[in-house]
Amino acid sequence: MTQRQERLFVLELSGDGRVFSVNPDGTDKKVIVTGCRYPDGVAVDVGAGHIYWTNMGSPPVNDGSIERVDDSGIEVPQGETGEIVIRGHNVMKGYWQRPEATSAAIRNGWFHTEDLARVDPDGYFWIVGRQKDLIIRGGYNVYPREVEDVLYEHPAVADAAVIGLPNPDLGEEIGAAVVLKPGAAATAQELRDYLKRQVAAYEYPRKVWIVDALPKGPTGKILKREIVPPADGQALS
Repeated sequence: MTQRQERLFVLELSGDGRVFSVNPDGTDKKVIVTGCRYPDGVAVDVGAGHIYWTNMGSPPVNDGSIERVDDSGIEVPQGETGEIVIRGHNVMKGYWQRPEATSAAIRNGWFHTEDLARVDPDGYFWIVGRQKDLIIRGGYNVYPREVEDVLYEHPAVADAAVIGLPNPDLGEEIGAAVVLKPGAAATAQELRDYLKRQVAAYEYPRKVWIVDALPKGPTGKILKREIVPPADGQALS
């Protein structure tokens, strides 16, 4: 049994569609299944990031294909970040009575998911963010999810959202809105210093602010487009 098969073997599905013991070491995690179990693989959502599991050299579903491409539609090498595109009989043919949206999403027979991902040596697809959330700071690509994952490791952080802020010199600057856990104490400056130690120099948010709550949709997803940063000079508290 290969390492990839061992990882698939330990997925235990419960009746409500959740997965337990997603790690080979038996770590108990509750995650939501975002794909279906197929002979060739499984796709699961582990909360902080998605994992698309497929056997190396095998399609994720029968007669299906999955690739990662750059902005020009050219497949990117292993280890580099690209947009996940898929095609196959299981992929939708288009949006109902929305030809423009269909043309934007399905190009040359490939459905563009807008998920940005890297592939590790074992063939796992690790999503690092959404294409629309990508921040370009001074020519560097910053994936908000990667910075958010570090924030969530801080013991005082309950919720976090990293967004791009307009900047006349860099194009975009990085900002982070943070909700603290009940009873927790941390200042925005402390959180910024924490991130500065954990991520690359171009990735850490120069502006951090603490809020009581973040805007969310009916499913609990954070609505980044509705986040309003404080005025300059008030972002750090």
